[in-house]
Amino acid sequence: MGPVELTFFAVLAVFGAIGLVRGQWKELGVTTMLMLVLFAMEVISEQFASQVQAFLGFFVGPDPQAQAGALAVIYSVTLIIVAFISYEGETLAFLPRNKNWFFSLGAGLLSGWLLAGSIWYYLQAAGWPVLRVSGPFSALYNALVPLLPPALLTWWMFAGLAILLLIARVWK
Repeated sequence: MGPVELTFFAVLAVFGAIGLVRGQWKELGVTTMLMLVLFAMEVISEQFASQVQAFLGFFVGPDPQAQAGALAVIYSVTLIIVAFISYEGETLAFLPRNKNWFFSLGAGLLSGWLLAGSIWYYLQAAGWPVLRVSGPFSALYNALVPLLPPALLTWWMFAGLAILLLIARVWK
């Protein structure tokens, strides 16, 4: 496997291309769903930490490293499932107005940043369970980690942005 940041940029490029093809109005539906699931995961992590720890302790034992790895895998799989469901079929789509390639690309890149950046964040915070990525990491890697969605945005920011997107969805 190559550098994490190279994989991240490749995923961003794929999501940007998907955004160009689908258009910004369909892509914003995916963005909204990713914002909502990130909101839920951040609230669960912050408000219910002891319950999550007890739940994970039942399955993986008392080792904090094993619990962090299991939680990172659960969060990553959840994000992938939500993204897959959001892209599959007709889901939360905004009313089609005019199609703009610039905004379509931006919406695709935003969805890619939310998905790939959040997975990177959770796996990196848990010490890269499953993938066994090890340092030393490049300066670009270290510069990008604080710019990943869960590191940059709090749960109330995810909620606020999702609410704004839902309001934009029903605005006439």
